[in-house]
Amino acid sequence: MKIIIILPFKELYNKDKAGAVSILVNSHLKYSRYKKSTVIYGTEINDPMNKNIFNPIKKARMFKNRSYIKSIASIMDNNVNTLVEIHNRPEYFIYLKKKFPYKKFILFFHNDPANLKGSQTSDQRNFIAKNCDKVIFLSQWIKNQFIKNTSIKDNPSLIVFYPGIKTIDKLQEKKKIILFVGKLNSDKGYDLYLDAISIFLKKFPSWKSISAGSENRRIIQVSKKTKELGQISNNKVLKLYEIASIAVANSVRPEPLGRLPLEASSRGCVSIVSKSGGLIETIDRNAIILKKNTSKEIAKKLVMLASNIKNLKKRHLAIFKNFKYDLKTQTLFLDNIRTFFTKKINNKCLKIIHITNFNERFDGRLHFNTGKKISSGLIKLGHNVLNISDRDILHQSKSIFDLDGSKTLNAKIIKNHTNFEADLIILGHADAIKADTINTLKKINNVKICQWFLDPIIPGGPDYYKNFQRINKFADMIDATFLTTSPDCISPKLHNAYFIPNPTDESFETMEVYNNKPSKDLFFAMSHGVHRGILKKYKFDEREIFLKSLINKSKNIVFDFYGLKNIQPVWGSKFLEKLSDCSMALNLSRGPSIKYYSSDRIAQLMGNGVLTFIDRKTKLNKIINSNEAVFYKDVNDLIKKIYFFKNNPCKRIEIAKNGKKASLERFNSKVVAEYIIAKTLGLKIIKKFNWQNIS
Repeated sequence: MKIIIILPFKELYNKDKAGAVSILVNSHLKYSRYKKSTVIYGTEINDPMNKNIFNPIKKARMFKNRSYIKSIASIMDNNVNTLVEIHNRPEYFIYLKKKFPYKKFILFFHNDPANLKGSQTSDQRNFIAKNCDKVIFLSQWIKNQFIKNTSIKDNPSLIVFYPGIKTIDKLQEKKKIILFVGKLNSDKGYDLYLDAISIFLKKFPSWKSISAGSENRRIIQVSKKTKELGQISNNKVLKLYEIASIAVANSVRPEPLGRLPLEASSRGCVSIVSKSGGLIETIDRNAIILKKNTSKEIAKKLVMLASNIKNLKKRHLAIFKNFKYDLKTQTLFLDNIRTFFTKKINNKCLKIIHITNFNERFDGRLHFNTGKKISSGLIKLGHNVLNISDRDILHQSKSIFDLDGSKTLNAKIIKNHTNFEADLIILGHADAIKADTINTLKKINNVKICQWFLDPIIPGGPDYYKNFQRINKFADMIDATFLTTSPDCISPKLHNAYFIPNPTDESFETMEVYNNKPSKDLFFAMSHGVHRGILKKYKFDEREIFLKSLINKSKNIVFDFYGLKNIQPVWGSKFLEKLSDCSMALNLSRGPSIKYYSSDRIAQLMGNGVLTFIDRKTKLNKIINSNEAVFYKDVNDLIKKIYFFKNNPCKRIEIAKNGKKASLERFNSKVVAEYIIAKTLGLKIIKKFNWQNIS
């Protein structure tokens, strides 16, 4: 996996001028298992750290932030396996997510989100929570500020991460030094600190104060009570913590992260901190929390510590020994978050959730549905399959609190995935699932998701716009879409869409009709909806025109048609019983014939060993041979071929046998399931699928 780290425009990736973001990125990269596959984008600077992996971005004269992120976007590739880590610039994420919708993103917040462009409003933060794969906060306080005044609920994709500090092997001998590190202004409480030092040094003149930091718009006067070092490197600051006994961080305004107590604790230095923002989150229990952030209170705590040197030394040792945010440990924590995106799964035994309509409420009437066949194929391949029948749950869950049952369904799906942690989720006509649910499922364990769709998608055909909207609803959010219509016929084009044939299954298609002695010639069954089961009054199906023409033009052919002339459809075992008494069957789907489309009827006919007639305009003759089914041009051509095979039973039986064998070998549920898995997971396909490269 390739990782791209994007620094803020103003961040200088240089040892002497590095800010908090550069320090974090550079220090954690040293121990990261992903160091060799990482690239850093940042503003051009002399002598950058990690020169081999740093990509400098030239400064623009105008619209600097916008030009900066546009320049980065122009050199980023479209590889979906690239993980993009953005530090402290939510506006960069919003821009890049729209440009690269399929990439994976981690957004780090180092400061209060409410003060950063791109996350200032609740709508912006809601967008980030829904669309960013992981959001990392450098303190719980920052996370709380992100969620505040939004509809965001806490979830596994919102993570608190404290930066690690490289530790030293042995606690160094401490001197009577008090440290202040940070900007030398009143927001940091520097004026209060100077007053406190002035009070303290009157009682303990042998102690010294050192201040490390600067302030461009300085108001606070320089004091003789402290030695000001100005802006120094982080390494020099850590060296000071090694010898200092006490460090003070008494910020007045909320601090997003307690970096001073983190660094001080790593060197066994006692911290005195205010209750400002995230300051207290990283302190040791031996640190001091100010009840009041006043100069008198600070001086009081300094006096308390300096008055008992023996106790102070015990604090030093305890803090040093108990430090838990060492650099290697925190880098491992960070790398484990990254590993979420490169999760290795056992392709030979996947955990799969299959969500479709298993028709439990119809008491076996639709026992041979495609969803059951696909699940059967998955199980035969050796996978662990958890079936969720969405329509049955919707039907059972309707109430005054959940009118259509969709709230219950979506909650149930999330709970199932939370407990099961599927490697793959397969959707089949699962229209009631919400986009938010898809996002939540992906954030639990970066699960792969695909969908299959059986209904016709024929421009100008039945329910075209409705069906297109159904499949397009999730197309850009999931990894693959599988259709029984050629994706070439669909406009606009769908992302990662593939054709699949209607699957057969040896445990479903069990008959050998060619061995029977049927009393009738041609079988055909249609309905006005599989769930309805019976015909609708005044409902017209355009196939009736073709069927009536076929009947009127034929002589001495015994038809067995259902769903026509008020003859009710047949289902379940009755369907198989009627089919077994016909020597031939017609495969005729709704709407104009379109490339590769057929209803699942084709699997039931060919798979059960009955000679099957197919419209040549479907172009299915590219994957089904002429000795496996019979293709006709129009109604007149069909009639001629019906007569021919009625009078040539040996030839009819031969083709019917071949058709059954071919459909159960090339289009069986295992083969179709294997193809779905391979395409969704992006696996290298070694096996040739009969339909894979047809055009």
